[in-house]
Amino acid sequence: MTSHSKFLHDLPATDDAFGREPFAKNLADSLVLPNNSPGLVVGIEGEWGSGKSTLIGFITKHLRENQKAIVIDFNPWMVSTTGVLVEALIGQIAASINKSIDEGQNGVDVSQKLINYASLLISLKYIPGFSWIGLSAEDATKAGQAALDDIKKLLPNLDLAQKKNEVIKALQKLECPIIVIVDDLDRLPAEEIRIMVQTIKAVADFPQIAYLLAYDPNIMARALADDKKSGLSYLEKVVQVAYPLPLLSRRQLKRFADGKIQNLFNQLEINSQSFKSDRCEEAIVLLTQLSRHPRDVIRITNRLYLSLPATQGEVNTADVIAFEALTQRFPAIRKAILEHSADFTGHLYRGNVISEQDAVDWGVSFGSRKAEAEYSWLKHLSKEDDHDFKILKKTCLFLFEKSSKEVDNFKFGDHLRIADPDRLARLLSLTSIEEVPEAKDIHKLLMEPEELEKELNREDGEGKLFLLNWLHNYAPSCEKPDIKGCIDKLTKTSQQLTRDSPLTEELASSINNLMIRLQRLKSQEKSNFTQ
Repeated sequence: MTSHSKFLHDLPATDDAFGREPFAKNLADSLVLPNNSPGLVVGIEGEWGSGKSTLIGFITKHLRENQKAIVIDFNPWMVSTTGVLVEALIGQIAASINKSIDEGQNGVDVSQKLINYASLLISLKYIPGFSWIGLSAEDATKAGQAALDDIKKLLPNLDLAQKKNEVIKALQKLECPIIVIVDDLDRLPAEEIRIMVQTIKAVADFPQIAYLLAYDPNIMARALADDKKSGLSYLEKVVQVAYPLPLLSRRQLKRFADGKIQNLFNQLEINSQSFKSDRCEEAIVLLTQLSRHPRDVIRITNRLYLSLPATQGEVNTADVIAFEALTQRFPAIRKAILEHSADFTGHLYRGNVISEQDAVDWGVSFGSRKAEAEYSWLKHLSKEDDHDFKILKKTCLFLFEKSSKEVDNFKFGDHLRIADPDRLARLLSLTSIEEVPEAKDIHKLLMEPEELEKELNREDGEGKLFLLNWLHNYAPSCEKPDIKGCIDKLTKTSQQLTRDSPLTEELASSINNLMIRLQRLKSQEKSNFTQ
């Protein structure tokens, strides 16, 4: 039995998940031009990943069902240099006509004239000394009399307009519509985009030939002109009719995501009840909102093929889905969570454990920090785009928001939520090759202050911050921490750093935050004892 990869491919889809087949058929019919019809250029416009190639595939399928039409897939990526793009396009049209037409001389005639036309284009570019055209007489003389004599012999044959007219007349006799499809035009370098557009407009504009182009108009505009407005204006002169690919509705994208995640759960044999739970449903809604197009859904699903099996029984499934969707769309947030995880799992000032006097004793300023501490991860979210900021915040609230009761009792790990530092560490260690310390190693430092002091002295500034971050995270789950001993060593380390070199604000803050958390644990122990 043949085995298949579980990963989803990123090739154009063959199933019509978004109801675009009827439009594809109608457009395919309109691209088959009648005899002697002027040429036509049609554009399918949309962002990368929006489904342009899938739609082009549907259109191509319907075009190939028309026995009279010649359908040519031209892939400019296969041409290695800009200098041969023009010849490659015309040459492929000629070859396709010659291969498809079995009506005898007409097909051969068109192909031959197209090849002659392409050959002339090559000659104009590669004949030695041809650059004399347009230069002064003195410069031309310098090019060498011998080269000029050779060029003059060729002049009777160097009439592009004549050669093009010969192609047009031959096509009119052919009585066969031709459709040239150019996908991924916007993935070419800017210079090659300009060459292709100029070729279609000025060189390969023949009757009975329709061009179907797929591109992102914003990328094309930037390639065609210095400013976007001018670039779009130029594009409009080339493309007679453009069909912007409409953005998928959230409902369509959600239905698409539901199908992919359900298939994923079935393949991984994950309990379907998890998929139907309220939290999983909310996580998939977030996944949809974090996805700009179907390609994002596919990429997130592929990440989940690795992370869900690795974290089963270790981390809440809904959290894994939301976390992978978040970090796929915004990779920088993963780095922030790794390096500053205490900001995401620690809410230092909630409840009544820390009083105003405690804050004074520990050198902590309330004021604006008190308001920010509720969501201390906010400072790590990019605010450049308001829409992005809102979905970032919404997802972080889903992943890291905790009730006061859960914070005070440190019971959040009962549901394997990554708001619990142990669960977050497990997720990071199981789904990446990033450095994430084991809980047992950190617990050992909290139980043996002498070792804690040695480890802090051994690390540089960045290493100290990383270690303090994970000490802060793992402290609540340590069964028997030596709280007094750890606070003494942290105080000693702080004093030593102040004496030996300037103590950075970030390092001082990390030490203070860890002391506060340890003090909270001590207060909680007393509270539990009195109860």
